[in-house]
Amino acid sequence: MEAHFIVISPTAKTDGDFLLQSIASTSGRFDVLCRCVLALMYSKREEEKEKPSTSISFYGHFLLLGEPSPPLWLHINPKQLSERTHDEISLAALFQQYIKSFSENKTDEYKEQVFSSQKLSNEKLSEFMKEEFDRYIILSEKGKLISPMVDAEDQMKTDFYSKEDQKIAIFLGSQLDIPPELMEQIIAKGAEEISLGEKSYLASHVIIIFKHLLLLEEKRRKA
Repeated sequence: MEAHFIVISPTAKTDGDFLLQSIASTSGRFDVLCRCVLALMYSKREEEKEKPSTSISFYGHFLLLGEPSPPLWLHINPKQLSERTHDEISLAALFQQYIKSFSENKTDEYKEQVFSSQKLSNEKLSEFMKEEFDRYIILSEKGKLISPMVDAEDQMKTDFYSKEDQKIAIFLGSQLDIPPELMEQIIAKGAEEISLGEKSYLASHVIIIFKHLLLLEEKRRKA
């Protein structure tokens, strides 16, 4: 199974011009995107408990709509990140270096293994939506309620089910909601609107919740 998390940031800068000492205030909130990448990566506990037995691959896609030249797609493969990029500042530096080198056509081999990117036309999302996914999900307050809670035995308390060989696309906003016109495009594609309840979650926490649900669902199928 593949789970692709598509994080849409209305504010993240598209030229890499920000200060690593003040990421949140100078980058259009690249700090939020860095935490999303960290959420996609396996923690030490997951390395020991989940990674050896799971067949699920997690990927990150970031649609940047900030100034000066939106939109910019960044695609990231967390498996290729080295130990030296397991913190927010080093990830921000890697994002920054890649975006600047991409604009100058000067990417190195390591960054090309981690990232790929595209400049899109005004259709923005439609190019990506042409890819073959078996299931589209979008976080929405109006969506079907699923609970992220599990009991003491790690049994799921939700009817969020997935199939073994599915390729899933999960759309969410960064620190802001997905712009309405993009919401309409995604829903028109047939995306399921899903809600995690009245509580608001950080984008990185949404990724962690869905990762956990997918890993638990995989265990349920194998049981």
